[in-house]
Amino acid sequence: PYPIFQSFVDSVIGSIYTSVFIRVTRKSWPNYGDLLAYPLTLSCMAVFYMASIVCNNSSLISLSLSVNQLIKGCNPLPVMLFSFLLLRIMPSLPACATVAVIVVGTLIAIPMKDWSASAPGLVMALLSLLATAGRQSLAQYMMRRDDQAE
Repeated sequence: PYPIFQSFVDSVIGSIYTSVFIRVTRKSWPNYGDLLAYPLTLSCMAVFYMASIVCNNSSLISLSLSVNQLIKGCNPLPVMLFSFLLLRIMPSLPACATVAVIVVGTLIAIPMKDWSASAPGLVMALLSLLATAGRQSLAQYMMRRDDQAE
């Protein structure tokens, strides 16, 4: 319950700060029609966003912050995979090589001598990683649909 409560409080405070500091114009304010136009995609993005935060906070209970951040460093790999599956974007060879170097560097950086990670912590960190990548790919998908509509 603690990670979920912490995520809730973080979201409420973030919403308050955002509403205080953001300047909303009539053109940039989303309308009810946008919500009706993309109900499934927006719902999936909201679930991915919530799952990312909750799983990340849950993973920190049984996983060190450094290992958690190293796992998050592999984010380009699932983003590239989801972009291929959802958007049919074939990554270039230099992009694949760059992602491979990032992932290999991340794996090398994991401290194997001081390995203090539990299986539930690793699973939650990986779920958070996949949820973050899925949300990014869905956002790219929605922007692509908007560009094609204009």
